[in-house]
Amino acid sequence: MSGHRRIRFFLGLIAWAFAFYAAGRSVMTVQARASRPAEFVVLQLDPTMTLEPGDIVYLASDAGLEQIGEVNAPPSEDGLVPLAVDPVAFRSLNASTEATVWSTPLSAEDALAALLPPTIQHRAAEIILSDWRLHQQALAEAWGPLAADLAIAFVQTVYPDVEAAVQKREGEIVAVLSRHGESLREIWPEIEARISPIVAEYLTPVLARLLENALAEVPKMRIVWQVARGHHAMAFRLLLDWVADYLTNIPEPDRAALGEAVETTLNRISEDPIVVDRFTEWGSQIVHDEALAAILLNIYREAVTENPHTAQFLREEIMDSPRVRRHFYELIELFGPTARRVAAACLFDEQGTTRPEIVHLTRSIALDRKVSWVTLRTADPGAEPLLPANILPAIRGGTAR
Repeated sequence: MSGHRRIRFFLGLIAWAFAFYAAGRSVMTVQARASRPAEFVVLQLDPTMTLEPGDIVYLASDAGLEQIGEVNAPPSEDGLVPLAVDPVAFRSLNASTEATVWSTPLSAEDALAALLPPTIQHRAAEIILSDWRLHQQALAEAWGPLAADLAIAFVQTVYPDVEAAVQKREGEIVAVLSRHGESLREIWPEIEARISPIVAEYLTPVLARLLENALAEVPKMRIVWQVARGHHAMAFRLLLDWVADYLTNIPEPDRAALGEAVETTLNRISEDPIVVDRFTEWGSQIVHDEALAAILLNIYREAVTENPHTAQFLREEIMDSPRVRRHFYELIELFGPTARRVAAACLFDEQGTTRPEIVHLTRSIALDRKVSWVTLRTADPGAEPLLPANILPAIRGGTAR
């Protein structure tokens, strides 16, 4: 036998040896599954759920997920599917056990709910919140001025388009608001009756005193002389000029007294339950007006979301902005340790082992195939034992797809 043929011969032997080994391992795995002791739990699926033999069954607790069995057979025509569960784990199940069927793909929110028990989610939130508070002052100093500048610049960019969109629909807006003006006129007498005593008690005395002081300074003779000469327009102009000048140069003590009286009056009005109720009812009519909402939505779409100026602003002032990028990189550096701590809490259990549910989902992503699994959670440890005749209704995990 030549050297090349001898090499091919030995390579063939090795390939066949691996094939026999793999086949043997598969047979042993199947035999182990078939021969090991198990208790059976029956699920009732709805028509939208799919499970296949071999899909994993987990026991869910505050510590995470523990693999305790697998789907034993395909669902029957009436949606019943048996689960083969480890006998020791079966003893922790009872009549209060809830079954959830999960299937990939999952949204980010669904993945968190499926993979992370509430205690782990709470721990991750605590880590983020703690570090956020630690860096809050630095973040405010860095991002506050930047956010303010960007907001002002964006408003300046789209304001002409917003103004144009509003003017285009001015007639529609006036028509809608006029209807609400009618409803305000209907409730105004009751509101006025409640407000008038408050104004009379807190604001009128201050206004009366200020008016009395002001009238003492009015150039009466000049105004009377113009009236006597029949120059009523000139007399009125003199009066308006004086009022404007007086209000501009009102003494600081009088200005402070007036401001305090106005604030007290508004506070008392806002504390009146009937006035608040009437204004709330009237305001809710405007908020829930479908015609007005449609008009405002069209204005927003035209002037903001579908406006090419918005896309240009986002690209030039945010995505391609060296200033924004610098702040973003600094934020990543600042919260790098936080991200690592959160990842460690979410990916690993107390022993430092990767959580089985993480491995399961990662495997499904790597193989690019749909994967389903079942989680069993016992709500009340003191409930009645789970009997073989009990059928657990399954609910779908996450949002329906």
